[in-house]
Amino acid sequence: MDLEYNRRETSFDTSTTAVLGWFLINGSKIEGISKECEEASEKAIDYLMKATQRNGVIDFSQGDTKDIGVYSMLFYVLPFTQSFAMRLVSYYLSSYKK
Repeated sequence: MDLEYNRRETSFDTSTTAVLGWFLINGSKIEGISKECEEASEKAIDYLMKATQRNGVIDFSQGDTKDIGVYSMLFYVLPFTQSFAMRLVSYYLSSYKK
């Protein structure tokens, strides 16, 4: 199921994407839903790659996502998002791209 995404002024929150991607990649071990979970985790990785700067910083994870409101005026690296994204990609590469 693809979600319709029509609002140009918004973007998906990367902290949520990283965490859900991590749960989905682990869900890919469950028989019966493994294919769907793997495909969804690949979509999460694809989005995280698009939201990552050249220096490795992942954008859109500190309240700078318009639909959830602006909670922070300082936009630094968010370790929570960075670590879950690294765990997700590391697990994916070690499990699926041998």
